[in-house]
Amino acid sequence: MTTLPGWPGDESPFHPGEQLIQAREGMRDRVERAGRKVIRAAMPDQHRELFGRLPYLVIGGVDAARRPWATLLAGPPGFVTTPDDRTLAIAAAPVDGDPLAAALVPGAPIAVLGIELATRRRNRANGTVAARAAGGLTIAVAQSFGNCPQYIQARAPLAPPGEPAPAARGCRPRRSRSSAARTPASSPAPARRPAAAIRARAPTSRTAADGPASSPSPTTATRPCSPCPTTPATTCSTRSAT
Repeated sequence: MTTLPGWPGDESPFHPGEQLIQAREGMRDRVERAGRKVIRAAMPDQHRELFGRLPYLVIGGVDAARRPWATLLAGPPGFVTTPDDRTLAIAAAPVDGDPLAAALVPGAPIAVLGIELATRRRNRANGTVAARAAGGLTIAVAQSFGNCPQYIQARAPLAPPGEPAPAARGCRPRRSRSSAARTPASSPAPARRPAAAIRARAPTSRTAADGPASSPSPTTATRPCSPCPTTPATTCSTRSAT
């Protein structure tokens, strides 16, 4: 597998607020190293390909009072294009009355989430609004990175009435551990094992060459998540590689 280039330059890929939280939790150096591996200054080809086939896109921004908002933009697949690896062109805009409708002016910061539920792929981009028109907007991408799919439930898309069902590509939804562990009321309770037969599992420690990483919660257990068997869960709670 080809290793994609990481974060260029000497400045940190994290803004001052992120750095402050990382330092408070004693994770600053660790997260900085991981972030430089998976956060990029341009979109890799697989991110551009995913954005181009999505029928919806989630964007985030702040209003005039600096309050954060998220909203959904939708259109037929192909309404999002990437003229180059640093530009996202979206043929849709927030509707009138949306808190972000008046906030997304040229120069405004913007965050983008592209998620494909059938395959559990999720890609992110941060940047600024480069241009705004009545029917859409253009984003200058400054950061591109993927997210771990651990907490995404696979879902098959449904077609509107009278239209053919879209192809359901991707993995089957996984049954949660809690539901898998449930025992029917009519079944006898399982026999309890002797204490001597119960062995404590040691935490798994692994490194990710280009895997998920960002501002992890210090309370997250250090264990590999099932979709990312080579990556500690402490590094895939936020930013990560696809």
